[in-house]
Amino acid sequence: MICPCNFEELQALAAGAEALLASQRSPQPLVQDLLEQLDGDLVLSSPGARERTLAGVAAVVQHLRTGLDEAILETHPAEEDAVRAYFNYAHALSVQHRLEVLGEERRALDALLNENDVPLFS
Repeated sequence: MICPCNFEELQALAAGAEALLASQRSPQPLVQDLLEQLDGDLVLSSPGARERTLAGVAAVVQHLRTGLDEAILETHPAEEDAVRAYFNYAHALSVQHRLEVLGEERRALDALLNENDVPLFS
């Protein structure tokens, strides 16, 4: 499976992952593994790889959401740091959603294939 990611999404995930690793409040191996994958589209070799990547992305998204809330409350919603925090959070959340959808599609396909012994294409 491939989860396409654009430049802004990769930058947001990388910034969030690095900040989360620096904070020492993360599932270190999952976030470190994610950081090493952020050089293009996310290539997921198995459902387990998708789950691990999703867990790392979810940790980053949560960290970015906390940073967004703090930036808004400490400054102003239209202040530059708050706006940057919003876009980082939004880009990372988009990737998280795509990974979740990939998992749902994979489970639906597996259910369909395992439920019927009839060929899908003839």
